[in-house]
Amino acid sequence: MPAHRALAALAAAALCLSVTACGGDDDGGASPGEGGSETSGSAAAPTETDYTEAHDAVVELGEVASEVDEAGVQHTRAAQELFAKDPSTDAGDPAVTTSLEALVEQQEGRDRLVADLGELPAMADPEVRTAYEEYAAAQEEYSRFTDAFYRDFPVMLGIERACGDVFELEEAVGDDSGSERQFAVDWLRAHAAAAEDCRPVLEQLTRSENRMFASFTAGFLDVIDERDRVMTASRDGEITPQQAVTGLEEANADFQELNQEGKYDYDAEMDELSPRDERDALHAVLDERLGGHGAEE
Repeated sequence: MPAHRALAALAAAALCLSVTACGGDDDGGASPGEGGSETSGSAAAPTETDYTEAHDAVVELGEVASEVDEAGVQHTRAAQELFAKDPSTDAGDPAVTTSLEALVEQQEGRDRLVADLGELPAMADPEVRTAYEEYAAAQEEYSRFTDAFYRDFPVMLGIERACGDVFELEEAVGDDSGSERQFAVDWLRAHAAAAEDCRPVLEQLTRSENRMFASFTAGFLDVIDERDRVMTASRDGEITPQQAVTGLEEANADFQELNQEGKYDYDAEMDELSPRDERDALHAVLDERLGGHGAEE
């Protein structure tokens, strides 16, 4: 087989994204905001009423956080259904944006509850304050990952449509180019056209606060750039046709490794980041202050 035919065959690697909707954790993340300023040592000791108020607020947070996570799951499922029914759907579809706006409103409400908790009189108790700060920090990290997952998930779904032609250049280029150099010229032109809609989507997601989305899309961009570098070198006579074949094989293998099933386990990461333990620790301190007679969960 002529080298340029081998190159054409290598362009036909299938693009099948491994992203799936995640159930997430039942403890929804939250950003603590600026709530919970340090309490001065001269503050009055909290009363039983103060501890009860904080205890009830923690219970409410658990319920609200679960509702937020469930809303996030429903948002991703709805987006998947829309994309499945109509491949032309994108993240700007009104049905997607309306669902996202409602979800963001719930997330913001959850965050306000976390911030308000840090302002309650019970925070004058140093042990309560410490438990709250650990909880708030854990929730902030969790929410950064999960909120970005739900927010950017529809954009991730759009990658297959925007980038599907990047690895499907065989028909666009063909195998009847007059020379190895002409084949490289035609390939680069077709590759640039295929990546025109793909690059902006990937670049947007490299800025995602979901580090897994950012890692995948940055790696995808690297693969596209490497394929371009290989074929540019082939066009310019800097490498042999066989070296070009090898270079494309290696770049395509990098993508297959990047896109392998299970490489990015979103559910496991959400479970690892869950603020459940920190919230339970705060609850336990407040329950102790109330003599183990806190309000029923």
